[in-house]
Amino acid sequence: MQDRPLSFAILFLSLLLLSNCDMGKPLPTDLQQEPIATDPQILKLFFKYGFRNQVDTFKGTLTKDLVINGTVTAPFLFTASQQDSILGVLSEAEFFNLPDTLYPVPNMLLLPDHGPQILRVQYQSSLKSLMWSYVLDQSDPRNDAVLRLWRKLQQIVESTDAFKRLPPAVGAYI
Repeated sequence: MQDRPLSFAILFLSLLLLSNCDMGKPLPTDLQQEPIATDPQILKLFFKYGFRNQVDTFKGTLTKDLVINGTVTAPFLFTASQQDSILGVLSEAEFFNLPDTLYPVPNMLLLPDHGPQILRVQYQSSLKSLMWSYVLDQSDPRNDAVLRLWRKLQQIVESTDAFKRLPPAVGAYI
């Protein structure tokens, strides 16, 4: 019975120490206080692209893949003009009419595997998720629309000041 208070004390101290540990990379000081866009998010988007890049305006975050240095996550929302631009690209691709899954070229293997690429969009009363894998068959016009959409979204995200202020990636995937 005397071991019980000691066990409790060890457990309590362990939890206290772990709660003060930062398991991820700290944000650079200039990013910690950086305000994010204040425009209302009429368009919410989750976009996982490449290996570990991710935009999640449902949560208000942007994660950049730093390759051998892991990832870094910062606050992020789209401005009203960026949301308008994205809505235009979604409309052009007829995003809400696409199937939920697009498949790669049969019998083609890409190494290293990027994993599933995901785009989830909520706009007004519509919520749509799309998943695809590399390398999409470009002979299917739907796949071509998704590739254009992917490139445009990546361009919009990576042209933002928030993305540009994140640390550069170190290394590369081969």
